[in-house]
Amino acid sequence: KTVAFYFMGKSAYLNKNYEQALSFFRKIGNESKTNQAAEARFWMGDILIKSEKWAEAETHCNESNELNTYYPYWIARTVL
Repeated sequence: KTVAFYFMGKSAYLNKNYEQALSFFRKIGNESKTNQAAEARFWMGDILIKSEKWAEAETHCNESNELNTYYPYWIARTVL
């Protein structure tokens, strides 16, 4: 499931359909600890920033960093 939602979300993101991408990425949820889930959390934060949802983006990025402890690359991307 996680892999399918990841690829559907990534495809929607690349086609600039950000709301649909966000919907797919949210379906992955915070339970998954895979690299794709970590990347999906990064793209969710990116979409929130593009949507100018600053407070939600900040909260999301902080929570993502806690969940992505095994993926320092995605933590660094989130901070930058």
